Amino acid sequence: MWKLFGILAFSTVLLQATSVRLQNDSLYTLKASIHSADGSALDEVDVAPGGTVVWDDSQGDWESRRVQKSKTPLTIYWYCQEGEAFGISDHVSSGALVKSSHANGRKTCRKVKEEAS
Repeated sequence: MWKLFGILAFSTVLLQATSVRLQNDSLYTLKASIHSADGSALDEVDVAPGGTVVWDDSQGDWESRRVQKSKTPLTIYWYCQEGEAFGISDHVSSGALVKSSHANGRKTCRKVKEEAS
């Protein structure tokens, strides 16, 4: 009986996990800042040019995750390494592939652009 309860509880936690694939299809190294539906910052990750990072919220203890409300839809704020805004990807659902080129915004970084000139 306890084994069945443990399996069900673990399965519930897995179903509540939020994850996204962040694909940087730009020429710049970008920082992706992941925010929940209520606007709170969840994490930041660096994504190399042409790289893909899978982000998920599966870290942390089971008790705090059990009582969490839904985080989705997520908003991803893309930043250049110097801190300037690159773009925003909003209304992101769990399991989505989020490409930096599809973000709303300038989609360019000044420093690399100046070096290329």
